[in-house]
Amino acid sequence: MNGDASDLDAADDNQEIVEQQEIVEQMDEVRDKLGDGIERLNEDMKHVFDWQAYVRSAPLTSVGIAVVVGYFLAPAIRTRAVPEPAQPYPNPPQPGILSGLANLAFGTALKFAMGYVTEMFTSPSGPSDTSNDAREASSRPGDQIYRGPQHE
Repeated sequence: MNGDASDLDAADDNQEIVEQQEIVEQMDEVRDKLGDGIERLNEDMKHVFDWQAYVRSAPLTSVGIAVVVGYFLAPAIRTRAVPEPAQPYPNPPQPGILSGLANLAFGTALKFAMGYVTEMFTSPSGPSDTSNDAREASSRPGDQIYRGPQHE
C-alpha cells in the first residue's frame, strides 16, 4: 500500500512540474508579446510627436500655428508693466477697417489651425507609416500637397 501511495505522490509531483513548466512557457510568450507591443507603441508615438516631419510636410500651416501660439503667449511673457492712462478717453476710438480685417484673418487662421490639429489627433489611421522620409509618408495630415494641374 505504501508503494501505491508513493507512486501517486510521484505522479502528482510530475504533473505539477509539467504544469509549472507550461505556465512558465505561457508567461514567456506573454512577455514577448508585451515587449513587441510596447516597442510598436513607442515607434507609433515617435511618429505622432515628430513635429519636424509635420513642419516639412506643411510649412505654412506650421508657421500659422506658431503665430497663433505666439500671439497668445506674448502677453504672458511680457516683463514690463504697461502704464495706465492718466484719464480714460472721453470717446474711445472706434475700430477701423484695418482692425476688422485683421480680426477676420485671425479668426479664419485660428479656425483652420484648430481644425488641422483636431484632424491630426482624431484621425483613425494616424501616422502609422514607418518611413523616415516625411515626403514619402502619406498618412500624416498635410501631406497631400497641391501640385498644380496634371497633364497626361
